[in-house]
Amino acid sequence: MNLTITYAPDSDIKYEMYGVTCNKTTKQLNPENYAASKKNAALWIVGNCLCSGRMAYVKELQKHYPVDIYGHCGKKEICREAVGSQMRSNCISDFLEKYKFYLAFENSYCENYYTEKVVKTTRVKTIPVVLGLPNYTEIFGAGTHVNARDFPSPKDLATHLHKLSDDDEAYNGIMRQKLHMKCTHNYQITDMFCDLCKTLHNRIGQRHTVPDVRTIWGVKENCVNPREFFKDIGGSAMGDFKISPAYALHDMK
Repeated sequence: MNLTITYAPDSDIKYEMYGVTCNKTTKQLNPENYAASKKNAALWIVGNCLCSGRMAYVKELQKHYPVDIYGHCGKKEICREAVGSQMRSNCISDFLEKYKFYLAFENSYCENYYTEKVVKTTRVKTIPVVLGLPNYTEIFGAGTHVNARDFPSPKDLATHLHKLSDDDEAYNGIMRQKLHMKCTHNYQITDMFCDLCKTLHNRIGQRHTVPDVRTIWGVKENCVNPREFFKDIGGSAMGDFKISPAYALHDMK
């Protein structure tokens, strides 16, 4: 018997390191102007600079809307003085909340693939600007984020961000939608091994074969080359951007 354990929904055992389940609640929110005192800019914390075309996209976005870049690819590391994982997490959350927007841009464009980049925004009062292949509305709820893929170019996205920055009621409307969602982490590593153990015990005497694991895990079937990904949303200004050599190793769709 062979089994698949991946984040893909059709895996035998689904394991999502950053998977969340979000449900709308009816909790009462105190009246608050979430836009007040926030910096009219987007924040991006990034460490992989030339992986997937996203840096070229953000550089073009910066021409039309302010984006502060931190991490290995930006000004400097943040929260280096924080001791321990919890203190560092709290420090980063506080830093995110200083900005009106956070760029949650994935470094790979694969179906159902999302990471901590967007998940960490579920815990803070800032609006995520997402970029990737998942159905973000299905996962995180309608009206809780801005999807860069809804705009034909970085300039058009910038125009929308300016409108939200200048309209507190519109900005607060998205924040209220976001804060009405309760997101819980789906899995711990122990859950995955427990599911594996249960599956093996429940299938004693059964044969199960995955003839081609690439149909579930394969790059070609599930991922999009960055140049193809940005074709309809990057605009002509992005030009012939650099990408990681790793993408050249795969024949993506």
